[in-house]
Amino acid sequence: MKFFRSRVGNAGRWAVLLGYFCASGATLLAAQDEISRITVKFGAIAGDNTEALREKAAASTAPAKVVTTLPTEDAAKQEEIETPSLKDVAAKVPAVEAEVETAAAPDPIKGLIPLQKLLAAPKTCGRELIDLGAVAEAIKADLSAMPRKQADGTRYLTFANLYNACVGEADLAAHKNAAVKLLNSLTWSTNTVSPALIGPQNLIMRFHQNDLGWTDKTWGKILLSYPYAVQTDVPRHKVIWNTSRSIMPYVRADWFAFAASRPPLYYNILGLPKSVAGLRKKLGMGAQKDAKVSRSGFQLYGVYSASRLLERHARENGAYWQSYEFTGLEKRSNLFDFPLGPGGKNRFGSNGGTIQFSLPNGLRAWFIYNRSGGRINGVPLKKYTSADDWRLSNGFYCAACNFAPLQFVPDRIRVHVDGNAAFSPELQDLVRKLYPRRDYMDFLRGRDEEGYAEAYERAGLISAGGAGKGPEPIKALADFYQARGVDLQTAAADVGVTPEVFNQTLADKGTKSFNTGRLIAQRGLPRIAFEAKYAAIVKIATDYSPLRAKSVGRLIGFRSGVPRLPSKPAPKTGAFNLSLVSDKSRYKRGDQASFAIQTFNECTLTLILTNRDGSGTVVFPNKFRAHPTINGDKEVLVPSGSAPYQLTLENAGEETVVALCDGSNRRTGIRHNFQKEAFTKIKNVRELLESWISKSSKKRKKRLAYTALRLPVEP
Repeated sequence: MKFFRSRVGNAGRWAVLLGYFCASGATLLAAQDEISRITVKFGAIAGDNTEALREKAAASTAPAKVVTTLPTEDAAKQEEIETPSLKDVAAKVPAVEAEVETAAAPDPIKGLIPLQKLLAAPKTCGRELIDLGAVAEAIKADLSAMPRKQADGTRYLTFANLYNACVGEADLAAHKNAAVKLLNSLTWSTNTVSPALIGPQNLIMRFHQNDLGWTDKTWGKILLSYPYAVQTDVPRHKVIWNTSRSIMPYVRADWFAFAASRPPLYYNILGLPKSVAGLRKKLGMGAQKDAKVSRSGFQLYGVYSASRLLERHARENGAYWQSYEFTGLEKRSNLFDFPLGPGGKNRFGSNGGTIQFSLPNGLRAWFIYNRSGGRINGVPLKKYTSADDWRLSNGFYCAACNFAPLQFVPDRIRVHVDGNAAFSPELQDLVRKLYPRRDYMDFLRGRDEEGYAEAYERAGLISAGGAGKGPEPIKALADFYQARGVDLQTAAADVGVTPEVFNQTLADKGTKSFNTGRLIAQRGLPRIAFEAKYAAIVKIATDYSPLRAKSVGRLIGFRSGVPRLPSKPAPKTGAFNLSLVSDKSRYKRGDQASFAIQTFNECTLTLILTNRDGSGTVVFPNKFRAHPTINGDKEVLVPSGSAPYQLTLENAGEETVVALCDGSNRRTGIRHNFQKEAFTKIKNVRELLESWISKSSKKRKKRLAYTALRLPVEP
């Protein structure tokens, strides 16, 4: 068999290695045995010592040569291309001053398709893994050692997943501190609770729901939204259920910090009324119009570029601070013109606000209300300085600040009104009474903070964090859970296995689970997406049985056995999603790569490898699979296992792959001539993408799903 050299695409740093089997009556197996796949390197000439030439060529932007094995059929009609001499090759290699092994390619899709950040490899911390079964066994042993009445209603928070994820000892201590603070912030009991630490490495926190004034119904509400309920062993969970009166008497501390520190679960646990009037009644306070208040008004507070009013209401048993928020768009929103109210002449018009009040044990609780005084879940302002801050949009704003000591800004209203001829003497006198001098407001605030600090000490907490002494601990723990994506190390820790076992197990259980593992390792998953997949992942990775949260939340009371609960069905979606993963998370120069593409809709797929100079090569469709339509929910491998070509990474740095799938049954706009070239070249990838994706494009495709993947290539 003769070999012929041809240029296939402008592959840049990619070498497309093609092998084509004989069509002259031989079997497929025989043809594959006869043909060897050839790896082409820059400047590689047989019998010559050209190492330096290869190194210079690797750092250049010159396109790679590609060797193609062609069928022997019609070989007489083809002309053999002579191998260039070393002198000819060297003349085409541009001079370089220094070799750059990891030069990053310019991004031809910047601003069009978001590229994922390169995820760090999992770190090792030399700890012995604590799996889900070990946690359940420790809880079973603890419950079995108690008197029956004490075990009934005993509940737990676990930190094993944080330990498995290599969270440092200092951070673990801070997270335990946060859990204690949150528990004591979710009770109407006059006493503070100091939970005990049990189990391996003291990673399980034990408390009794009666000490918090909780009932089985309260714990059931918590479990109704818990996505990590797992049954590790039927006999073990039978004992746990019959001693604690709950099939799942424990939840993860990081999830609990996020879910229970914000509405609606926060409101449900505390049983807060649905209006400001109802809250005042619950606290034993009179009507708001009769309240004796002391105010401080100012502008440009925190994240808002508008006014804010903070007032303290007189209360016999604890503090009660209420804020009024203004966007600047409401009528009478300027406090400097309308300092009175919220009713009567010269009244201001707010958009709602927040209330921070003392619980019977001295810690803080909070409440968000709208302009009508009704309880709401989110911040009462519609416009934020940081629109992408998720804490502002879901009510976590209050968990970040209102569990902490009060944030206070000196008043600016009194000095503005006092002696101002624009205001009547009567109004000025009212303002002096409502807006006291700074020293008096400091006194009121200081007295309330002293009571707050004393409650901290009674609960055995480390410090009253948040008062300039580091981040608020509940916020820090909730952030650890929600604000960052789930990477490989976090996912493995959550399941209770090592990253290596996690990867291998998902790979062994089929293509779909393998791609889920690759997706987590390469891109990470948002926490909410991982929650939806957790039941399927934990079943594959551990063989444990996931339990439906809605059913587990109702399983309170003694039972003779553990019921068989159906697993959570896969979520149905009508969205046009596109998944692109590679077979590895990190590559070395010279490695071969393959990609898995999956979508829920039938569409026309285009897969493009981009180059440093902005050009690209379409590797799907190609000469060997010219039909570009793929079926929904079926995976496409590029190249497939039987494909006569391979994709080899020739340079160190970063490679970018773009996948586009058009569901409108229209022509892609790319003209392929597979008789002339096996892989279509694209001169300008960005120009093509702009015509498909850009909002300003007249040819923009409506039913188009697209994504991109960045691959790290090590020297």
